[in-house]
Amino acid sequence: MKKFVKLFTVTLLIVSIFASLAVSSSALPINDDMTDSYNYSYFGTQLSAPEAYRTAEVLNYADLGLGSDFAPVDLLVKGDYLYVVDAGNNQIVILDKQYQVVTTVSDLRNSEEYEIPDVIRTVINEAGEEVADSAMLAANRYQFNSPQGIFVDDAGLIYVADTGNRRIVVCNTDGEVFNVVQGVEVSVLGDTYIFQPTKIIVDAAGGINVLATGVNRGIMVFDDDGTFRQFTGAPNVSVNAVEWFWRLLATEEQKANMTRYVPTEYSNITVDARGFTYATIGTLDYTAYQAVAGTTDSTSDSGSPVKRLSGSGVDMLRRTGRFAIVGDIYYVGNSSPRVVDVCVTDSDIYTLLDQNSGRLFTYGPDGDLLYIGGGYGSQYGRFQSANSIATRDDDVIVSDASTNTLTVFELTDYAKTINNAIVAHNSGNYDEAENLWSEVLSYNSGLYMAYIGMGKAEMRKASDSTLSADESLAHYETALEYFRNANETTNYSKAFKELQNRAMTENFGFIAAGFVIIVAGCIFLYYFHKARKKKKLKAERGGNS
Repeated sequence: MKKFVKLFTVTLLIVSIFASLAVSSSALPINDDMTDSYNYSYFGTQLSAPEAYRTAEVLNYADLGLGSDFAPVDLLVKGDYLYVVDAGNNQIVILDKQYQVVTTVSDLRNSEEYEIPDVIRTVINEAGEEVADSAMLAANRYQFNSPQGIFVDDAGLIYVADTGNRRIVVCNTDGEVFNVVQGVEVSVLGDTYIFQPTKIIVDAAGGINVLATGVNRGIMVFDDDGTFRQFTGAPNVSVNAVEWFWRLLATEEQKANMTRYVPTEYSNITVDARGFTYATIGTLDYTAYQAVAGTTDSTSDSGSPVKRLSGSGVDMLRRTGRFAIVGDIYYVGNSSPRVVDVCVTDSDIYTLLDQNSGRLFTYGPDGDLLYIGGGYGSQYGRFQSANSIATRDDDVIVSDASTNTLTVFELTDYAKTINNAIVAHNSGNYDEAENLWSEVLSYNSGLYMAYIGMGKAEMRKASDSTLSADESLAHYETALEYFRNANETTNYSKAFKELQNRAMTENFGFIAAGFVIIVAGCIFLYYFHKARKKKKLKAERGGNS
């Protein structure tokens, strides 16, 4: 009997899993015919949209006057300069606003107060013994070795994740070195752990935040002397239904041989103007995306490839948009997005770079998808393996690991107007914001976000305490109309509730008077009918006598 029950339970589980997979895949429409310029309607339908990114130029090693081994892997804009990590030529390339090379940093030298230590050429083996590492025999302390990440602080100091040399180098544009962090000790990673930093930022407190190969516990934070401080912002564990099912049926020996369920690794980090860390996860699997893509569950960070982390590691990214922040909300089969980098403007408008599709997805501060650009392919302005993104003024720069090029995009007037509308709203210039959103509609009448933006502006204006009651009500009524045009129910309900409350407050005297009249009328009718009934009963008794 027990065997029968177990067999019956397993059969039901198999049927339910494959049925759910079939439903999920059939619900994902093929998007091979998507154009470069598109967006999604409020109901998730793909719509054509005006061009948001215009390709200005594509630069290769020859255009930049660099060696043919040019291999850009990380980009950073600081002030007037674009910093490019060139892993192929083992150097940092610095470009001006015209994308001309100002200088390169490749040869390192001691500064007056600091002598560059030799690279660490040994490792600890499984037996706990310190042995020579053949991979480090040719390492040169005065050169970079396949660097992968960069950060520049306000003083102009350059922090380089010198991955191949297993260290962090702090230097200036002349190659003078002021600090090296290497041979870090992190007890939870064990004695055999080899430190290979890949991406780096420095937080407001001076902590060196690092992503490193093989570390999936979050972002590593070090003091400037290399002392490990903590892990922060650990990504959530993701286990799909099929893996869970097979683990349920597995023997203890089989479970021991299975991959352990551990958090996934971040793919990149950057910091915004307020000191928040934006981190992307490029290793989320298909099922994690599938759980949220195309749904209106935009508030959950489950399956989200981007986070905005506070100093304590709490995700502060606002997710009040219509759809989850995952890039394309529909995709084919298991070709889910692979978000490898993010760039953010001073107005909290950020862009995700999806390596699989080659697309750029730009979001507003609340998580609304504003516009899309790029694409996969060998054509001008498309990518085969996009790996890093940066923004400067109205330019967006993307590097491609396959073609070893830098593509410079210029925002079109359409995209600029959207950005300006958001900036105006966040600055409290609601009339200007509403006018700009109206201008956006002249470019793209199908962008529901424009109506929502106009509605939010009207809501803000309605809350102005200096307005008369009639003026405030008029703004709420206008907001209702905009939200109705956008088919947006959440803000519509808020506006309607406020309209009701204001109407109640404005007409409280009439409502109260009406209530008193109704109550008095009810009391009068009660006693009137009671008196008539009493009189009738008295008359009936008199007739009987």
